[in-house]
Amino acid sequence: MALRICFIGDSITNGYGDPQYGGWPAVLSASARRDGTDITAYNLGVRGDTSSMIRKRWRDEATARLPAEMPGALVFAFGINDCARIDGVRRVEPAQSVENAGAILAAATAWLPTIFVGPTPVDAARGTPQILPGKKLEIDNDLIADMNARLAALCGEMAVGYVDVMTALGHSADWRATMAAGDGVHPTAEGYAIIACSIGANLSVAPAAGGDGEPVEGESDFLGEFWGDFGISPAAGAVEEDEDEEEDELFGEEEEGDGEEGGEEEDELFGDEEEGDDELFGDDDALDGEEENQAFNDE
Repeated sequence: MALRICFIGDSITNGYGDPQYGGWPAVLSASARRDGTDITAYNLGVRGDTSSMIRKRWRDEATARLPAEMPGALVFAFGINDCARIDGVRRVEPAQSVENAGAILAAATAWLPTIFVGPTPVDAARGTPQILPGKKLEIDNDLIADMNARLAALCGEMAVGYVDVMTALGHSADWRATMAAGDGVHPTAEGYAIIACSIGANLSVAPAAGGDGEPVEGESDFLGEFWGDFGISPAAGAVEEDEDEEEDELFGEEEEGDGEEGGEEEDELFGDEEEGDDELFGDDDALDGEEENQAFNDE
């Protein structure tokens, strides 16, 4: 089976904190390649993006990478940046976050099979990294948990597959250890592998079908074929890894589209979107024009 997947989200989707610049989308995609599935993975995680920012950019970016003649899928993962507070002002209010997510998912599920991966918890024992000069940044688990519940409820109403990684990771000693080794917000490479395992072990309902609501041809068992082909065992909660082959397989040859996409795909895989960098935090009332330029290192 050949499948093109866009992973759309923030820095946790991007894999920030992983010294190999992979993240959980790369772990899943590499495992699928080893199992013989022809995966083309596009990492469209932009550091600092809120649901409002993703709502503006996702369709154009995904359309450029998912041609109609090729089977495609969408994986969204965002929410933590909506919960962040800068000098006490929340970046996106909860009701707006839900509205944004609903609009995104309505368009996404009408187009392609879609899954939503919920936000991850931060290290509650440590303060939020202060990376905005002259500003106080706060991210706490109570707000993330509330966002997780709201997104899970929305996906339940819309019959979109939702992965509640927050609950699973909150009970994981291994997760807490990897967060302690990172910056308190972004996990290490080991942490991203744990997220990948949690995705496989905690998928709740099958994703909505694409287009007219009928299963996409060749994707009738999307949950089983798509996530099952990633080599994740829900019982064991483990992802097979082969460090020697992972990079080659993830970035290896594509049977179709090499001539058209060429060298641009490697840059695109890690979400090097010029507009995303220019706009980071730019759509939030809490930041003015000068602060936009200071916010490149936010979550």
